[in-house]
Amino acid sequence: MAEKKASSNGDKRTKKQLLEELDSLQEELRNTKQELKDCYQRAEVVEGQEQQVETLKAQIEKLQQKTTSLEKVLAEKESRIKTLMQEKSEAIELSALLETEVNEKTTEMEALREQLQRLEAGEPTQSDVKAAKSTFRIELYPREGSFQGRIIHSLTGDRKTFQGPGFQVVENFINAHLPAEQPQPAASSAESVKLENNGNGHVDSQEYYLFTCLGDEEILTSVIEQYEDFKIVMTFPEDVFQDSEGEDVVLNAEVFATSIQCPESYSLGKISKVLRNTEFASLALEIPAGVLEPGFYRLESRITCQTPEGIISLVQSGKSKSRILIEKERFN
Repeated sequence: MAEKKASSNGDKRTKKQLLEELDSLQEELRNTKQELKDCYQRAEVVEGQEQQVETLKAQIEKLQQKTTSLEKVLAEKESRIKTLMQEKSEAIELSALLETEVNEKTTEMEALREQLQRLEAGEPTQSDVKAAKSTFRIELYPREGSFQGRIIHSLTGDRKTFQGPGFQVVENFINAHLPAEQPQPAASSAESVKLENNGNGHVDSQEYYLFTCLGDEEILTSVIEQYEDFKIVMTFPEDVFQDSEGEDVVLNAEVFATSIQCPESYSLGKISKVLRNTEFASLALEIPAGVLEPGFYRLESRITCQTPEGIISLVQSGKSKSRILIEKERFN
């Protein structure tokens, strides 16, 4: 009986212990599950952070590429700005030089126009006088470590600009304006005209008129741009060929331009024309653009007229507009 009671007490202790152990195991299980849950949560957080890291790495790589590209563009812009600044500096310098050139040419053109007006009025000018000496003026202007200069011929007002020393320019300019000791007649391609008796004993001299004009409408002018076509028109009095009624006459003409600045003549061309007695007597010589350099010129022509009665020597009228000014293209 006593042994059975003792055994029962032992079983109770064992059961209690087992229950305690069970509770302990259940608690441990709950804790383990909680830890496992926490681990899952931490794993999810870490995984999200890794994705963020990869995303950030990709963004960083793109930003590095963009930075490199921007640095390259910036370097190109800085180089372009430097070039533009240099071009601007050169443009300012060129503008100042051109402004000086324009002012000089404007002054020179006004002087040439005044001279042309005096020439058309028959007033003597310095260019018509052969000087015994030549006077020049040289002006120098400092410009960025060097200098710009110009030389001016006092008699004619001709001038030439140069950069740096410009010794060759000065020498050539002086040589071109030295006074001639004995001016020689300018060479001409025109043949000398010999007035001969044609057998009928009739040799005569008549007067004609010479004008310069522009365009098909033949607008009279004495100022012509260098790169502009123009005409030289020679007209004759209506009665100049009255003795040749019913007969054809042959006009032969050659026109020359003589520079007023220096005794040099240029043949502008020849023209021949058969005139009927009923025609208004005139000749027109087309002069292409660019034949003459800018400056003042006297125009003169040598004309002979072959008629049945003989050779007529035609004399240019003093009323002819025979002086012209060839000028450079006008600035707009």
